[in-house]
Amino acid sequence: MNRQFTGNVNEAELLEVRNELHFNDLYAGHGPSVRVRDRFTRTIPKNAASIAQQWLESASDPTITDLIGKIRYARYADRDVLVADLRAANLAIGRRGGW
Repeated sequence: MNRQFTGNVNEAELLEVRNELHFNDLYAGHGPSVRVRDRFTRTIPKNAASIAQQWLESASDPTITDLIGKIRYARYADRDVLVADLRAANLAIGRRGGW
């Protein structure tokens, strides 16, 4: 895996982006990475409104929120079944079955 440098950033904020967006190759330091810059300046803004709307609708569905809560605290061995249930629930409300 290549390292993608973010420049001089707050370590806690870097960890939040790395963990929440699964950008596991991000590291503080000088660069900046063209790939990461393009994601934050083009890809994310282009898709943010529709993704936010999907999350709003998902967060309003008690079945979805219940499953997300169960996944969050589930043992690793139990997550595959719960994620499959979440995908099925997403299909049932007209989503693609994943995120």
